[in-house]
Amino acid sequence: LGDALLVTDDIGRVTFLNPAASHITGWSNNDAAGKNIAEVLSLTDVSGRHIVPTDTALTSGQTIEFSTALLTCRDNEI
Repeated sequence: LGDALLVTDDIGRVTFLNPAASHITGWSNNDAAGKNIAEVLSLTDVSGRHIVPTDTALTSGQTIEFSTALLTCRDNEI
């Protein structure tokens, strides 16, 4: 896979997914447009089994640390 690129606006709504990001997340660029990043980029921290708040990190500028995460794709596959 190439590098996945997911772009959002300043409040965390998806504005663009490149083909690699579409492949990894299961979302097409058109379907993801306008969705909250947390819906499209659903990450679960495997050490604590909690959802990584990607939307909070973007809007607050806060760093969120985790060692390994699982990505849940649009079709709920991990």
